[in-house]
Amino acid sequence: MKGLAHFVSGIAAASFVPGVVQLSAAGGFPLLLAGLGAMLPDVLDFRLARFLQRPHVEVRLDPERPDPQAMAEQIGTAVQRAVEATAPVILQLPAARTPTGLWRQYTVYWGTDVRVRIGPLVSTSRTPARSTAADDQEGVVPVAQPVELDYGRAVQVDAFGGPTIALQSRSGAVGATFLPWHRAWSHSLLLAAALALGIAVVSHPLHGVLVGVGAIAHILGDQLGHMGSNLFWPLTRRRTRGLGLFHSGEALPNLLTVWLGTLLVVYNLDHYSASPVLRPLALFALGVALPWAILAGVWHWHRRGTRQDRTSLGAEELEEMSVEGDLGSE
Repeated sequence: MKGLAHFVSGIAAASFVPGVVQLSAAGGFPLLLAGLGAMLPDVLDFRLARFLQRPHVEVRLDPERPDPQAMAEQIGTAVQRAVEATAPVILQLPAARTPTGLWRQYTVYWGTDVRVRIGPLVSTSRTPARSTAADDQEGVVPVAQPVELDYGRAVQVDAFGGPTIALQSRSGAVGATFLPWHRAWSHSLLLAAALALGIAVVSHPLHGVLVGVGAIAHILGDQLGHMGSNLFWPLTRRRTRGLGLFHSGEALPNLLTVWLGTLLVVYNLDHYSASPVLRPLALFALGVALPWAILAGVWHWHRRGTRQDRTSLGAEELEEMSVEGDLGSE
């Protein structure tokens, strides 16, 4: 989800903590702590984790005269290195920008071989801008072990910051983890609980609870999407795949999250006041059920008209990463 949706969901969850609404009504800012806690996992990712991870292999290409066979061979070398190594091999697939400001699109397909297909030059909005002689050229390299991408079957790279892929040999295959630095240790429920405990010890128990509630609301919200999170780091080393209900950049789910979170905060502020005036059933019917039913119908109709084959990932997911952080700004 987007940053605003996370912020509001953290505040909404914290409004159910006993005593928090009363403190807010008295002029305090305890709900703000929960909102900040909800922003923390992505702040750790985009301001720290992504810079701590250094690639072992970075694919080289000329955006105006790309050589797909040379690119496939570089990726194949990284896969072979992963077969022989015990630790993950981090592969960087760079975004390639021309002097004219256009970007070279290309797609990497994974399986019993590695295939690189060159796409057109595209604008920053990923719209094809100019055809070249290199378009649709392919390079193919067989690999010793099949490569299994964690979701999808291909990675498309174009106008946004190029992704990293973690390659690691697992039981006769090489696992490929897309953006291994994202939603890893920073999105752990255990880390959120430990952080809450630490803040409770050094500050105030309520402060720890609020930051922890906000962070957990963020993590659970991300599980509604596709990528998921490493929920129990350091006990686990891989992300638990999400429910796949929507992508983090989709407008309607984020709008509904902000709307519902705001309604919950308003309801709790009224419910714990000296003279409540809102009726729960009426608020639910008029403020939740009716708008959600209308918007969900519109969303479903729109998705049916624009649904595409989800065999590749990369450009759309990278764009969503730029919504959550600043990946697309480089």
